[in-house]
Amino acid sequence: MSIELSPTKFEIRDDADDGLVMDHATKLIPIVQKVELTNIDVAFPDVSKSTDTIMNTGTTGGSPNRGWRAYAWGLQIDAGIQQGSINLAAITAGLSPNFILGNIRCARTVNPREDVFGPFVKSILENTWLTMRSGARLEFNAWTRRIVWFDIAGGFVRLNWKQSTGLYDPNELDPNIVFFPDLYTTLRRPPAYQIAGYYYTNPGGVTDPPINFPPRELAAPHWSAGPLGAFSFASTWRFTNINLWLGQL
Repeated sequence: MSIELSPTKFEIRDDADDGLVMDHATKLIPIVQKVELTNIDVAFPDVSKSTDTIMNTGTTGGSPNRGWRAYAWGLQIDAGIQQGSINLAAITAGLSPNFILGNIRCARTVNPREDVFGPFVKSILENTWLTMRSGARLEFNAWTRRIVWFDIAGGFVRLNWKQSTGLYDPNELDPNIVFFPDLYTTLRRPPAYQIAGYYYTNPGGVTDPPINFPPRELAAPHWSAGPLGAFSFASTWRFTNINLWLGQL
């Protein structure tokens, strides 16, 4: 290995095969474009929600032995994937960058309603300079994950977001474990958001739950009008600083 230095020349060579390792024309990090942005908001939409019903029947015992039917309604989070992209900057004409280096600062500016199904845990340090080579998970809880990542596509450097939601149903409990009918009108699996409950007893003299009990579908209130009122699990993250260096090999 040999090195040659002069006011106009810098070379490192491998003497074994006379190959050039590095010279004054070689860039150690071939950065071709820099992107500097402030206050970019990534808004994650509310998740898909629905209302689920659980029902059971039984008899009161004693005399008269009456039939009963109990219902409970709860908020269900539906499985699904939502994603999108934000074009941050156009790639300079003639360039074809193929890797990204960068650092960011960000913070959550719109919080989900954490008092319903538990907190959306923040997975990233807020208001702190962080390196970002590709992407990161921003927040999560028992049934959802929210991530962001940078890429180059369609002539732009982009900030992409994605949320993946798994089915969460607080009504998943054993319908046979009912000691008193009124207990069944309460959802027992925590954290459960109960919308409503209903208990019906046959007027009398029937030893088994009658098949002619009217079906009890929940027309109203539904999940948006439950005991806590309308709410949203949407959140927004503000990237106060995005500094990206686009390299081309």
